[in-house]
Amino acid sequence: FHSAHFMLRKAPAPLPETITRISVTVPKKVSNKAVERNEIRRFFYNILKEVLEKIPTGFVCVVSVKPGITGKTVSQYPQEFKTLLEQAFNITL
Repeated sequence: FHSAHFMLRKAPAPLPETITRISVTVPKKVSNKAVERNEIRRFFYNILKEVLEKIPTGFVCVVSVKPGITGKTVSQYPQEFKTLLEQAFNITL
């Protein structure tokens, strides 16, 4: 699943009854500074905490942030991130 600033890869978990695990990756193309990459990653993990209970179980996912998002502009993208999750899991947030 793709959006302008994110890519989500989803696979079934080895055990279908396990909780869904989601990881956020921020490549060096987004920022060379680890501090900025970690801030971006934490920002999206906080959004995931809010919506994790609505996501169905049994998946392993990786969300990659595409270049173009910086630490200063990260607060502009939560709705795009939530829309991507809605598409990937067929849910309403």
